[in-house]
Amino acid sequence: MTLAELLTNLIVLEGQISGTHIPIFKDGKEVNLDFHIVSEEGVVKHIKMIEKQEEKK
Repeated sequence: MTLAELLTNLIVLEGQISGTHIPIFKDGKEVNLDFHIVSEEGVVKHIKMIEKQEEKK
């Protein structure tokens, strides 16, 4: 799958579930994740999920 194909699939998927909130839990607490796509020459190698840290006010 190329990066362009992955992005197209993600856009279609996001449009289908944009109104849906699916919580992700770690150790019993909901976490926010950020995704980083790692590609080489336009081919996706893997997707990293990175836990977002809450900003201190």
